[in-house]
Amino acid sequence: MAQFINCKKSVEIVDGKNKACFPAGYIGRVPEWAEQHWYYKALCKDGTITAVVRANEKTPEELAAEEVARTAAAEKKALNKRLVDEAKATAKEEAEKKAAEDGLNATDTKKLVAEMVKAAVDAVSVELVVSDTEAPE
Repeated sequence: MAQFINCKKSVEIVDGKNKACFPAGYIGRVPEWAEQHWYYKALCKDGTITAVVRANEKTPEELAAEEVARTAAAEKKALNKRLVDEAKATAKEEAEKKAAEDGLNATDTKKLVAEMVKAAVDAVSVELVVSDTEAPE
């Protein structure tokens, strides 16, 4: 994440075979492994190291917010699909029941089913649009 750092004190970060030394006043790059080290994070937190992040990079908070938004959008899409599928199934059952009661032939039954399913889908779509415009953000 940090492209460059400014290190105020002389610091050495060691992690197994990896070793990074930053003299006092150091301004430069940080190895990626060092950015993940607990000591580096502590030094950033106490102000010994100031990390300079490029403007086009996103902070962890921004990335987390984007992930939450993506998850919410996926859940909403799944809910909308489920509502439409349920409306289709209910409309089909009602149409078939009505066709049987009215004694319609197969062709007329198919037409009735198609009409009722389309009407149900349209009704659910309108409800979803209305609920989107009324929902507080």
